[in-house]
Amino acid sequence: MDRNKITQYYSNETEKKRFEIDFFMLEGIRTKEIVSRYLFKDKMSIIDIGGGAGYYSFWLQEKGHNMNLVDLSPKNIELAKRQTLDTGMQLANCEIGDATNLNFKDETFDLALLFGPLYHLTDKAERLKALSEAKRVQNQTEFF
Repeated sequence: MDRNKITQYYSNETEKKRFEIDFFMLEGIRTKEIVSRYLFKDKMSIIDIGGGAGYYSFWLQEKGHNMNLVDLSPKNIELAKRQTLDTGMQLANCEIGDATNLNFKDETFDLALLFGPLYHLTDKAERLKALSEAKRVQNQTEFF
């Protein structure tokens, strides 16, 4: 995967309002329904790996969870930080990072979300590495 192409693609603020576009609204609604099935306690520590500008991170933070957003794109992280300033809603952590090499200790989070990277990682070894990293940082014995 050419990470430079990905960061260049997202540099035009593609993720800023994506879920407000009719075509993507259903994706957001349905994904929230599915994620809600795994919210087994009121205050969970969750990592959103490759979470773009934080659409799901801010939704889950608003629900009372401790959200950590990691994305490869500096622009997406900038957008998330801008949203924090605009709304006053602070994520626990918001940083640039690579889904295949997360900068977190083993079993740090109650739940790991891994959506965006699975669109971009077309190489099988990289997809497996991202899945392995998500599993490594999640402290549940059951992996969804």
